[in-house]
Amino acid sequence: MLTERRSTAGVLAEAEPRAASVLVRWLDPVNGRETDAEAALQDILHDGIILVRRSGAALPDHGSVIRLVVMTMDGPFVIHAKVARRIGPNAALVRPMTDTRLQERRRWPRVNLPPVELTIHSDGAAPVSPRVLDLSLRGARFESTVAFSSGDRLSITLRWNGHRISVTAMVIAAVDRGDGISIYRCRFESLDRAAEGELALLINDLQPGRPARVARLHLNRVPTMASLLLLGGRAEGDPFEIRLVELGATTMRFTSGRRLQRGAILQLDIAVSDAPPFVVDAEVTSVEEISGGFAYDAKLRVVSDVARSTILSSIVRFLISERSREN
Repeated sequence: MLTERRSTAGVLAEAEPRAASVLVRWLDPVNGRETDAEAALQDILHDGIILVRRSGAALPDHGSVIRLVVMTMDGPFVIHAKVARRIGPNAALVRPMTDTRLQERRRWPRVNLPPVELTIHSDGAAPVSPRVLDLSLRGARFESTVAFSSGDRLSITLRWNGHRISVTAMVIAAVDRGDGISIYRCRFESLDRAAEGELALLINDLQPGRPARVARLHLNRVPTMASLLLLGGRAEGDPFEIRLVELGATTMRFTSGRRLQRGAILQLDIAVSDAPPFVVDAEVTSVEEISGGFAYDAKLRVVSDVARSTILSSIVRFLISERSREN
């Protein structure tokens, strides 16, 4: 899923009414851990300055870099900001950073309270099965009575609906709730392509508004062979070449020098980078004349689990590498 690029002002405008709940995150200078705290968006002042108030506990000091997690219709939007001035211990004026590269966009969603069993294996100790709070292809957040430290590497098994994958993960944040339970965030380090594909299918299937919100893999006109299908699935004529522009789990866009009618059914032999080839059927939904040929949008009709897994995991790899280049 690809979250649209959005302005901080637009996101804050959606946070009406005032006193909407936000999550404030900052790095604790004492223990070096990331701290999460619920707070209220009290008001939006001139020049985009935000008044944030936290009930019964202090906010970070003047000059601290924080992140405000604002819930929108498209999921969480993270605003990087600095504390401009503390107003007593429980309120602060914060100024959003203007560098848009610092605006974090969750390009692949997290699934809250997923139906997944997570088991942590340790040498010489009994396996631990903590409660999973959220899950993405990059990592997981869980709560546990067993203590872990930032930097710990964990051997994790994930199970759901007959699926089982194993992965190595590193603890990157820990928050003590104060009741004997701590919340941990870990980053997956050894998710192979097969496991990534299975997890991608699970996360995609659990998304609200599926399938329209699934991201597309942007391709540089990858050559692909297509066959025009007649009723009954019989191919008409010889295969011809098309050029893939975008590919999603349910839709695609391609160009071709051949004129096709809306409603035409194609069988496509597709190969994307670092993945085995697969076959899908697609129906042309729109036609646009362009220089040197035609551009087409199509919906995928028959997609096997293998094909869908390959598409989704390829999308994720693309988004992760794109985000790394941006940062």
